[in-house]
Amino acid sequence: MQKTITHLEMTHPDQLNPKYSTEENFKIQVPAIQDHRLNRFFYQWVGKDYRWTDRLSWPEEKWQAFAEQPGMQLLIASLKDTPIGFAELKKEGTEFEISIFGLADRYIGLGLGGHFLTLVIQAAWDLGASRVFLNTCDWDHPHALKNYLARGFQVYREVVV
Repeated sequence: MQKTITHLEMTHPDQLNPKYSTEENFKIQVPAIQDHRLNRFFYQWVGKDYRWTDRLSWPEEKWQAFAEQPGMQLLIASLKDTPIGFAELKKEGTEFEISIFGLADRYIGLGLGGHFLTLVIQAAWDLGASRVFLNTCDWDHPHALKNYLARGFQVYREVVV
């Protein structure tokens, strides 16, 4: 089945168009202990409705190597101390890729996605990013691309596969 992959980037912190939620019980955190099973859990949970399948066949060792590689940071979104989504922020030199981003299905539509994305982007800039980039495709949530564009990302390439 054909899909369009859209590659987006920000090259300066001033491009960020932040969105904040009034939900005071929403926060993001980096786990004190990096455990690849968290990455796998969130990937399966959040991605189940969006055909996130490329990592499903990974053996335990590959998950561990991926999650524990230098420059990889897991960010967990929570609401009232309950995990509701995640992002993976991967440092590549001075650039940061948001390699995965999403909320679990029951937490979409609460006005938290833009706020969560804002905090992830700000984390990358705070870590010294020279560029923040990501990609999305037609199979992701219908509002994903709209959220990325609204936060200030610019499209730099589209590929049909």
